[in-house]
Formats: sequence, structure tokens, C-alpha cells
Amino acid sequence: MNKQTTNTIVLPNLPKHLHDSSIVYALQNNGIPEENVAAVVGAHRTTGGAVGFGATWLGPGISQLTTDAIER
Repeated sequence: MNKQTTNTIVLPNLPKHLHDSSIVYALQNNGIPEENVAAVVGAHRTTGGAVGFGATWLGPGISQLTTDAIER
């Protein structure tokens, strides 16, 4: 797991850890990195998604719920 700002450092090291059937999920909340990920690991093993946040960080040890809780 890494932030998109470190993709240029992390991605080149990723292929050696992948198997033939490995999938890389780009679930980063800052931009759409799938094309950059696919350029390194291949489009056939790259997929993306959206990240939603239910809380926000207010300070050390303090978070605030920003969405309704979902009971499961």
C-alpha cells in the first residue's frame, strides 16, 4: 500500500512480487493512476476503483464521522 505520490518509487519494484495471475488494484484517492500502474505491471493485471471516506482527521487522536453509519 502506498500513496500515489510515491508510485514512481514503488511501481518499478512491484513486478518481482507478482505471479502470473496477480491483479493490482489502484484504489488511490488522489487522481486516477491506472494508466501509470498498467504501464509498469500490464493492463491485463490492472484495475481501479473509487475510495470513499466516512470520516475525516481533525487532529492527533481525533476523527469525525462524516457519513451515516451503515449497519451490516
